[in-house]
Amino acid sequence: MVHRVSHLFWEVVPVEEAATGCYRCSHCRSVFHINLRSVCPAYGCPGRLEPLDVRAPGWVQNHYRHLYQHMQTIPFSAQEHTAQWTSSEASKVQERFIQGEINALSCSTTFELGVDVGELQAVLMRNVPPTTANYVQRAGRAGRRTDSAAFALTYAQRRSHDLTHYARPERIVAGKIRPPSVVVSNEKIVRRHMHSVLFAAFFRHAYWEEGRSFRSVGDFFKPDDGITPGPELLREYAARHPTDVLAALQRVVPAPLHAELDIEGWGWLNRLWQGGPRRPSTRYPSWTPPPAR
Repeated sequence: MVHRVSHLFWEVVPVEEAATGCYRCSHCRSVFHINLRSVCPAYGCPGRLEPLDVRAPGWVQNHYRHLYQHMQTIPFSAQEHTAQWTSSEASKVQERFIQGEINALSCSTTFELGVDVGELQAVLMRNVPPTTANYVQRAGRAGRRTDSAAFALTYAQRRSHDLTHYARPERIVAGKIRPPSVVVSNEKIVRRHMHSVLFAAFFRHAYWEEGRSFRSVGDFFKPDDGITPGPELLREYAARHPTDVLAALQRVVPAPLHAELDIEGWGWLNRLWQGGPRRPSTRYPSWTPPPAR
């Protein structure tokens, strides 16, 4: 059976130092207001408590003592901000943060995107970001307003990446940012462009020649009874080897991929119909699609 004292019964108040006295450990240098046989209350500390001169400048001008006694306390309200939220819920969280109802956000890496949550005063990162670009995106979220000061704190975990940048922080803070790049000869990207060219030409053909307009996925795959489905019309259109589609593909597809994708022989259609291998299927050597199942 585990019991926990409710936090509602606790209250933090300044201690009357003149009446109780202060003690400092000779080993860990921690300060306490209770002395029981001079034993340091810190776990495992071998030090002994010694009387502390509360009139000494080092104690009177102690920064943290001043904060605890004079700093104005405010309520602390934290909320998650991740990609798991729906758009409406994420907007509500952002609005509550902007209005001050929430003053701390626990965010995933999606926060690197251009999400506007108003003024950020501080950013705390639980590990060292993978690249300088990631660091700049995260740390740069604080202090965007001209009337605010930015504070960024990064915790380095005990792993090689974090410890490397902890030893030489200038690498992550002032490192070089590689500009974004796209490999135009990437086959996956090229195939998507090829399919989009075919679909765009087919939709124009279906509208002008067949009088068909697909306003939804249902209209394309499962139209009303007696109407030919869109996939069948697409197969019939591709079987004609449209010259405008071939000319567009020859223009937009990088030349080194023409033979590999079999642009001129329309062998690239095999993978569109059946999701097969990269090379033209040996079962259906030509561009003609297999019988419908």
